[in-house]
Order: sequence, then structure tokens, then C-alpha cells
Amino acid sequence: MGIKVQKNAIDIGIIAKNIDAMLTFYGEALGLELEAKIPMPGGGTMNRFKVGDSIVKVIAVSYTHLRAHETDSYLV
Repeated sequence: MGIKVQKNAIDIGIIAKNIDAMLTFYGEALGLELEAKIPMPGGGTMNRFKVGDSIVKVIAVSYTHLRAHETDSYLV
């Protein structure tokens, strides 16, 4: 059976704890093209890198509304 896909690409979202290091890694180390920087509702920025027809979204969020222990459990 299988699933029916809408396109031959994938979009991946990564929430970054150290956004500067992540932008350096994807932009400089891997040499990916930064397609856009998009402000996000509620704070933060989505940085979209092109990988062929795919997109890697490296997201910096605002943590001012979270308690300190809530941020360490799920961030890279």
C-alpha cells in the first residue's frame, strides 16, 4: 500500500538552543543556501536553508515564557 506524497522533497524543522552555531554549521560548514529568515508568531525566527528541493528549517525560539528546566529537555 504505502503513502501518497505531495512532492519529491522533505521539509525538516530543527529547534536550536545555540542558533549561532547551527547557522554556522548549515551555512558555512555544509555550504547550504540561506533562503529566508522568517519571524515567527510568538517570538523567534525560522531560518530556511535550501537543499535541492528540500528545506531545512533551523528555528530560534524565544524562551522568555518558559521556565529554565523546560528548555533543556528537548533542545539540540
